[in-house]
Amino acid sequence: MKEVTTIILLFISNFCLSQNSFEFSIISDEDLLINKGIEDDEGNYILVGKIGNYITDCYDAYVVKLTPEGDYITKRIIKADTNTTFGTIEILNDGNYLCIGPIGVDTNGYNLRNAWFCKLDTELNIISENHFEIDSNYIAITPHYSVTDWNNNIIISGQVYYWYPAPPYKATDLFFFKINQQVDTLLIRYNKEYIGGESICGIRSMPDSTGYCFVGNGLGYFSTTHYTTLNLNLEITSVKDLSESLSQPSMGNYLTDTTLLCSGLNHFDKNQKDDVYINVMEVDTTGLVQNELILNKHTDLDDYDAWKYSNAYVNDTTIYIGGFTLVGGWSTYPSIIELFMIDKDLNVLGYNEYGGDANYKLKGIFPTSDGGCFLYAYIFDNMQGVPERDLHIIKELRENIDLITSIKKIKSNNDFFKHWPNPVKDILHIKLNKEENLNNCQLKILNISGKLMTDREVSGKGNLLLVNVKPLKSGTYIYYMTDNTGKILTGKFIKK
Repeated sequence: MKEVTTIILLFISNFCLSQNSFEFSIISDEDLLINKGIEDDEGNYILVGKIGNYITDCYDAYVVKLTPEGDYITKRIIKADTNTTFGTIEILNDGNYLCIGPIGVDTNGYNLRNAWFCKLDTELNIISENHFEIDSNYIAITPHYSVTDWNNNIIISGQVYYWYPAPPYKATDLFFFKINQQVDTLLIRYNKEYIGGESICGIRSMPDSTGYCFVGNGLGYFSTTHYTTLNLNLEITSVKDLSESLSQPSMGNYLTDTTLLCSGLNHFDKNQKDDVYINVMEVDTTGLVQNELILNKHTDLDDYDAWKYSNAYVNDTTIYIGGFTLVGGWSTYPSIIELFMIDKDLNVLGYNEYGGDANYKLKGIFPTSDGGCFLYAYIFDNMQGVPERDLHIIKELRENIDLITSIKKIKSNNDFFKHWPNPVKDILHIKLNKEENLNNCQLKILNISGKLMTDREVSGKGNLLLVNVKPLKSGTYIYYMTDNTGKILTGKFIKK
């Protein structure tokens, strides 16, 4: 019999940078883990996951709904004598929520043999639910990713588990389901591409609407990352290994008809898995890396990407990359959440840090309709020796992480310097020729090797440009700024 405990919600902080920025935690005396987040048609944010006991692996499905202002309601769905989780969510055409996950008997996750479809209304009440049992060759299923295609069908993907070569060892195959808006199952496909196991790391519709594609990994920590296509019958039609492999890759949007964004964990030294950084890549459909960006702050802590959803595409000039600094397993040692903003050419446009007062690990990030982003993480709370996690939420506006901070007017009291401080840690001040109303001016920053780090328009009125250089790695840089008259301002600075 499953023990049902009461969740304790403690609202510990909620500061509004503006109407649509907030940060707070949901604290429980149980283990609380969010698997997927999405924005609905009304601008609300819906998070799905599970809550329960980490030691016994006994959980109930859990939903959090937040308004644009940060107010929230929760729903715990209790099924007697069963173990349930929501792994992913899609917004249906009628505005209701389709939550998808496994359901099964309460035996440490080994008998979650049913795929579960639970339809909720906008108040998180259950409208309908159904489930079906997976193939008898498998012992459990974990739906991870979903996408609504051009025909409004919903494609669901993830892993199914089997004993290999025998208990207690488990291995995985992939599965793909296609259902319609009425939650009728249209197609089921199991795939054994790798003997021993494979992971899927996102799924999308093809740009030409001829099928679907996903990024995945074979078995192993240093296994090859590949780009795989499926036809309309969910059959694999091609597998292309990427020329650079990632651990825990996150599949992003297509940047063109033939290239897509991919981000994840990579290693400076392939033989030292702890020497890691966040790697963002533009890869083509043949697997070749066309452009890449290394995000690493060169601290004592390793930079990790978010574990499932590490990139969020708004438009070609606003792409968010989420990560965190790793300090070990269930440690309570403080760590930080990282948020980078880049453009489609992989130029760094901005950077923010959060946390530092607890051990945070970012689980995912998704774009919001106001041009910002939503981050969901968990906090380790192991002070009493019992493994349990709490939920941390951040909603951020684009303007709060822009590389260009502002242009303002000051009295010129620094005639000896055209930019300061130098070396600079956070904000570089560049003195303009005179007070001007700047429109369509261009700022470029290059590193000492000539690599373009940013190239963007600058607008505003004043005689001082403030540039947030926090995202740049330590080193020497050169800036060029073209003003309204075509005159170029240039200078060299050191980022410490």
